[in-house]
Amino acid sequence: MELQDLYREVILDHNKHPRNFGRLDPADALANGHNPLCGDRLTVTLNLTGTLNATATISIGQDTTAAVANVKTFVTAYNDALKWVQDNTKVDAATKTRGDFAGDAMIEGIMNRLRAVVNTAASGLTTTYKSLPSIGLSSGAVGSAVGTTSSLVLDETKFTEALTSNPEAVQNLFGLSGGPLDSLKTYLISATSFSGMLNSSQTSADTQLRDLDR
Repeated sequence: MELQDLYREVILDHNKHPRNFGRLDPADALANGHNPLCGDRLTVTLNLTGTLNATATISIGQDTTAAVANVKTFVTAYNDALKWVQDNTKVDAATKTRGDFAGDAMIEGIMNRLRAVVNTAASGLTTTYKSLPSIGLSSGAVGSAVGTTSSLVLDETKFTEALTSNPEAVQNLFGLSGGPLDSLKTYLISATSFSGMLNSSQTSADTQLRDLDR
């Protein structure tokens, strides 16, 4: 069993069978925690009931597992979408075949927007993390062979370090209005809406086909 699968089983077990669930009132100490990427919020209350003859140390660290899993899901969806566009706009001179959307400026424009998000910086941010490569999301390592860096790649170590160092800055990069991902989201919603360019193109094609049948 992989660590990620074990982690999920532990979370599900605690959800179904809570331990020490509830809020102490009154409490000697209270602390709140928030993971901005997955939305988890945690409140811990503590009562001290005695003393020890030795020093007791309690360490609390951020669990980045869920955030990493969510970003991996995004990377997979991004690469699937990009591959679909590449496959359907490809022209193969050797076999003299071409994809259904080869030469379609609209579809190729979507592909260009997908690629551009990796190298677009968020100008409204003043933190260290202003672009996806700064937190470990890139089209591949510098110096990679030509043709091997078209897909989005996640550097888990770099992403985890960024999330641990400054989770709020990472959240801002993902959710900032006008940021790279927000701009891509706005563009794709517009393109795929009922009145968007994809539907308009389909309507235009349907009209042309009807005209040919007359």
